[in-house]
Amino acid sequence: MESFFGTIKTESLQHYRFTTREEAKLVVFEYMEVFYNRIRRDSKINNIAPATYAAQFPSTVQQWTASLRHLPV
Repeated sequence: MESFFGTIKTESLQHYRFTTREEAKLVVFEYMEVFYNRIRRDSKINNIAPATYAAQFPSTVQQWTASLRHLPV
């Protein structure tokens, strides 16, 4: 978690001077949802973007969720 906060400070927040809390929230949200979770390359998944990595496995997720429907409750 500490490395995430270091990354966001280095890559995003230090470039802004916020005038309101809402402005800061918007920039943090955009960084996390648009860049960090979708575009940024991740060394743990062979240096590809998380969105690209997740797109490789839609059938696996569908198969897994379908198999859960057949489990006894």
